[in-house]
Amino acid sequence: PDTKSELAMAEEPAAKKAKDDDESHDALQLSSFDNFRVDRTLKENVQQKRIFVQGKFPGRPGAAVIVLEKRPFSRETIANVLSDGTKLKLFMQNDIYRQYEARIDPELNATQATVIYPAGEELLAKLGS
Repeated sequence: PDTKSELAMAEEPAAKKAKDDDESHDALQLSSFDNFRVDRTLKENVQQKRIFVQGKFPGRPGAAVIVLEKRPFSRETIANVLSDGTKLKLFMQNDIYRQYEARIDPELNATQATVIYPAGEELLAKLGS
């Protein structure tokens, strides 16, 4: 299955639910994921660098789904990535290849977070299968 369409299916029921349940939707304003409790991983796609996680916010009823997706590099930022601000740690080499763990400035290494709350049983069943 295509993960993009999974995300669209995941967001659609949440958007419909939000119209019916404005109280819990409007009250959830986040500045961090402090105290978010992860219950389980629903889906992950290594190639697309995306993961769907089910969990709970403290003091709030019901489940939430967090979709984390690494942002792609851009032509505008690549010069800043390939600079002295990126720290390298060698972890493999042979006669011509070297592989490094690259520690990139957090401002250049963004992750998109989509929060689906409340996440209904139908949505959780779709993502958890």
